[in-house]
Amino acid sequence: MKKKIINLLLYGIAGYILFNLIFVLTEVIILKCFNVNKNIFNIFIDNFAVNLSIYIILYFLIVIMLYFYDKHIVKKLNDKLNKMRERGNTNE
Repeated sequence: MKKKIINLLLYGIAGYILFNLIFVLTEVIILKCFNVNKNIFNIFIDNFAVNLSIYIILYFLIVIMLYFYDKHIVKKLNDKLNKMRERGNTNE
């Protein structure tokens, strides 16, 4: 369980860095199209809190959806296994 939590945190941090870089680069490209010169680092710092809050919400929604999906799949597989066991007992 501890390893799973650490993996979630590491993937969350790596995903946030990638998420933020994509947003910053997109904003820089848009600003370049309108001939506005702004430093990438300043844009990164300006949007840090907003991007972090958006990313946290999206990340937790994805993690919760995956948890419930896994739980649903395990339940389905257990039901199929129980049905197979019942059929096996009646055939013998």
